[in-house]
Amino acid sequence: MIYGRCAACKSQRRKCPSDCIFFPYFPANDPQRFAYVHKIYGGSNVGKMLKQLPYYVREHAANSLYLEAKYESNLNLKFVMPQSNYMAQFQWPNQTPN
Repeated sequence: MIYGRCAACKSQRRKCPSDCIFFPYFPANDPQRFAYVHKIYGGSNVGKMLKQLPYYVREHAANSLYLEAKYESNLNLKFVMPQSNYMAQFQWPNQTPN
């Protein structure tokens, strides 16, 4: 019997079922762990991935998804369009044919 809700069920504001796929891998005391994974992959997709795996590799898969999602969300890559006058001054190097 599960006492309380996991981070996934808390995030999605639902009751945590007794056979919750997220409960062992996304504990309630670490909600940011599920938030990273949910932001990058989506909660439903993660649940489907975990259900397709054998039980003995699910923990490793959940940890990998978390670390990849954390890395992706911490990149914060933003494309900044350069000013047009800057681009006019930029010279591409001449390429010599082989």
